[in-house]
Amino acid sequence: MKKSILFFVSFMVFSMMAYSQGWNAATTGILYADPTSLKVGIGTSSPLSSTGMLLDIGGSTQVNGNIYPKLAITATDNSIQGMQLQNKSTGTSAEMRFIAAADDNSYMAFAQPSSTNTATTLFGVPKNSGSFIFNYANGGTARNLYLGTYNSTSLNFGTNSLLRMTILSDGYVGIGTTSPGEMLEIAGNLKLPATGVIKVGNWTNLSSSFNMALGFLVNDALISGMDFKNSNSAGQVRLMARNNQDDYLVMNTYGSGASGSIFGLNRSDAHAIFGQAATDTDKKLAIGTFNAGDLILGTYDTERMRILSTGNVGIGTTSPSEMS
Repeated sequence: MKKSILFFVSFMVFSMMAYSQGWNAATTGILYADPTSLKVGIGTSSPLSSTGMLLDIGGSTQVNGNIYPKLAITATDNSIQGMQLQNKSTGTSAEMRFIAAADDNSYMAFAQPSSTNTATTLFGVPKNSGSFIFNYANGGTARNLYLGTYNSTSLNFGTNSLLRMTILSDGYVGIGTTSPGEMLEIAGNLKLPATGVIKVGNWTNLSSSFNMALGFLVNDALISGMDFKNSNSAGQVRLMARNNQDDYLVMNTYGSGASGSIFGLNRSDAHAIFGQAATDTDKKLAIGTFNAGDLILGTYDTERMRILSTGNVGIGTTSPSEMS
């Protein structure tokens, strides 16, 4: 690093000598100096005229009217170009760092430690500030990549100038919300592939012939399970099992401002297992069918009683001719 600084100082002294002598393209062909504007050009006789410009390598143009660089480098070769800073020391404290600092000494840094330096590598703001962009950690040549904040601040991700995901300082993650109340809160729809499985706890399929998409395993002396609630009095909550032909078995409940609920097959089919009649204001339990289908009751996989769609009841017979 000392050699690099010495070289730079020597170069600037050499450049100032060039100014005093009025060096130009005619005398050097490589190094150009403008004694009036005190600008130096390498490979260009017209250094960038931007305010405050000191050194222009390659003949640069001002990319933004609000940006006034002190040093500008331009390349036109069809190859990888840029600026290289390298510290070849193998010492445990060796590091090469590029810093952009403000008047109060706050800074943005890009640093690369030596292969034996176990210190954290940083690309971002100082560690004592609120956040950083990313850093490598754990020393050595194989370093993990981290993205996060140092202080009690959120980590935000966005696209198209809009915030999409937030990780709060307590670890809560919000997608579509900036104030998640749980470890993961999604304000929107969640879609998984057809082969995906959601597991809660150390759950496994009951049998190798099963391939359940959702499984829960809990170990609690309290009542466990799933609870679905619709807080709208005119709404419904429905748990549905559906096949490829859209035949379905449902468990459905209505809000307090609605009437009727069902546990059975689709209403357009001939049968239902049971349901509460839509006309029952006190929600009496009713067992029956919606269409002209019979209601069959049985035990031990054998029919014991049948109520025809006409209301005739048969016990031990499937074709009763009377109501009783």
